[in-house]
Amino acid sequence: MKGNADELSELRGLQLRSPGPIYNDVIEEIGAVAVTLPVSDLYDSMDRGIVTGSFMAPSALISFRLIEVTDTVIELDLYTTPFIFFMNIDRWNGIAPQDQEAIMALLDAFPEKIGKQYDEEIKHAMALAEEEGLNIVRFSDEDLAAFHEAVDPLVQGWIAELEAAGKPGQELYELVLQYADQYE
Repeated sequence: MKGNADELSELRGLQLRSPGPIYNDVIEEIGAVAVTLPVSDLYDSMDRGIVTGSFMAPSALISFRLIEVTDTVIELDLYTTPFIFFMNIDRWNGIAPQDQEAIMALLDAFPEKIGKQYDEEIKHAMALAEEEGLNIVRFSDEDLAAFHEAVDPLVQGWIAELEAAGKPGQELYELVLQYADQYE
């Protein structure tokens, strides 16, 4: 983020790049302005002052070179990167059973392996941010409570939208929480 925002209230009115529709709602609830743009445009948009910051994993400081156009990092434990694998069922059925088993074994091991790698990338990015002298902000308990008070109701709204569309919203939410606990 460009500029200091040591408190949640200091985010009000700022232009923040949103990674998608769910974060548009989060950004709006904290009083900031959501700007939808591809991550490939974020560096230039921050450099030119079009946006002040973005909701992203800390590893983006390195992978998208945002450390060059950022002076403040706010640590919030709210970012998740789901990985979903899809395959055409006809193609899957054309694979020998022993190869299917090998693929499934690799996929079963993937969450823990990639999670550890991701955690290491985050640690590396935060260490580099500190080394570069960026302002690292950890919101006070009061600000975290205010943040959750603002955005937690969104979860029930998203669940209700899914349920209204005939999808198992509550079940999916509980599954996400289960996996988050399992792979924490």
